[in-house]
Amino acid sequence: MRTLPSIGIVVLAGLMNGCVYIGSASETPPDGQAAAGSVGQSDALATAPRDSTPRPRTLRLLGLAETAALPGRLSEPPMGIPSFDVAVVDYELAESYPNPIGGIERPAGDVGIVFVLVRATNVSPVRGRPPQLTVALGETALRGCPIAPGDRAAYEVMRDALPDETVEGWLCRVVPSVARADEISVRTTALLGVRWRLDRLARGAP
Repeated sequence: MRTLPSIGIVVLAGLMNGCVYIGSASETPPDGQAAAGSVGQSDALATAPRDSTPRPRTLRLLGLAETAALPGRLSEPPMGIPSFDVAVVDYELAESYPNPIGGIERPAGDVGIVFVLVRATNVSPVRGRPPQLTVALGETALRGCPIAPGDRAAYEVMRDALPDETVEGWLCRVVPSVARADEISVRTTALLGVRWRLDRLARGAP
């Protein structure tokens, strides 16, 4: 005679409101099989190593006149985040320059001046402000210097640019007098990861 698998039946014989409740339990597997399987999976999930290695940041290195597409900054009132095609197109190293009050500015100490010409075109359908950029010597950001009105147009980051409008102007920074052009770069934020080298011989890299 064929033996049926053993099925545990639990009968709750208590009468509640005139009803009899009967509950059934599933078939009990051979000893050790189900328990071992479930514990093994839990242990694997609990002890699985997490990858804590930070993701490398992609750096895009550009030369003069090479263009990068960058997000701009919100206008007033905000109309959406604009997009700009930005390029560093020229630079000049100088020992002095005209100051805003009509005199000649010669920074104290063994320092000079670097002027960097930036061009940014709004390529989005909304107006907005061009991205801010940092000029650095190695890994150190350089401090700014005022530009005399009428001498050079400053790179204006506080004025809204309309769609298809191009903003072009100079950044003025103080540098050590011994600084070379190939040591100076123009950068976006680390998150965007774009850097222009002022060395005219620098080759762009994707």
